Amino acid sequence: KLLVSPSAGGWVSVYPNQHGQDDKVSKKIAKKCGGDLIHLAIHDDDVLYYWLYKDGKLLDKYSTCPEYFEQLSPRAKAAWTGKPELLAPLVAHAVATQSIVDLLEQMRSEPLFTSPSPTELSDLLGISNAWTAYEYLMDGETDGVADWNQFVHLPDLSSEQRQKQKR
Repeated sequence: KLLVSPSAGGWVSVYPNQHGQDDKVSKKIAKKCGGDLIHLAIHDDDVLYYWLYKDGKLLDKYSTCPEYFEQLSPRAKAAWTGKPELLAPLVAHAVATQSIVDLLEQMRSEPLFTSPSPTELSDLLGISNAWTAYEYLMDGETDGVADWNQFVHLPDLSSEQRQKQKR
C-alpha cells in the first residue's frame, strides 16, 4: 500500500506502508519510471538514509549511522558514506556542492534531531512533505501536508470505504 502526492517543485512523493523503510519499493519504482529518484527515510528518529537512483540504477546511498542495525565490514560501511556531489544537480536552487557535503557530514557527526535537521536536506532538494510516513498520513496526521486532498492511495481504497460505510 502506498500514497502518492501530486507533483510539487518537480517531485512526486511516494509514501509506502511500513514507514518507507523498505528500499525494494524505491528500487521497483526507479526501474519502472526512470528519471531521478531519491528515497529518503528516517528510522526511529535516529538515523537518516537515502538511496539515489538515476534511470533505474542505484547511484548512491547514504546513512548517518550505517552500523545502526549491525556491525559492517569496512567496505560495507564505506558504501553508506554517500557521494553528496551526486545530489548537487538535484538541488532546488544554486548551492555549492560543498554545502551539501558539509550538511551530510554534520548530520553524521551529531544526533539527528539536533542541528541541522533533516528538513534542511529536503529543503535543499525542494521536496515538500518529506518527513512523514504512510501510517501517519493514514492516521490523519496531515496538518501542514501540502495538497493532502490530492494524494492518491494505491491500491484504490474506495471499495473498502464503501464496505465500511455499509457496515
